[in-house]
Amino acid sequence: MFVFTASGKLGQRATIVVAVLALPALLPGCALNPFDDDHLVKQAATAAGMATRPADAPGFVRETRPAEFSYPPVGVTPPARAVPLKTRDGLEKTTADLAAQRTRNEAAAGAAK
Repeated sequence: MFVFTASGKLGQRATIVVAVLALPALLPGCALNPFDDDHLVKQAATAAGMATRPADAPGFVRETRPAEFSYPPVGVTPPARAVPLKTRDGLEKTTADLAAQRTRNEAAAGAAK
């Protein structure tokens, strides 16, 4: 098995080169918020022409979507339902009604053929 060891002048130089090349890859991880427009790395990348700005949304998107979305809070139990649950008899009646409707639909489909 090959193990890289930094021995001698060549090994020290290789270690320095690897460290210098790895540094730019590790810097974005140090950012507090890498998506901020005022972040130093983002500003440098934009000035160098390597970063892009998000495109404006098309007109139909702006017109059909609200400005602020209201997401349900995470970890909060939803309120109790306003409609009470069906009783066993009500559930059996609904099931029978659905089965009867399915039979009527199948009969109508057979007559249409």
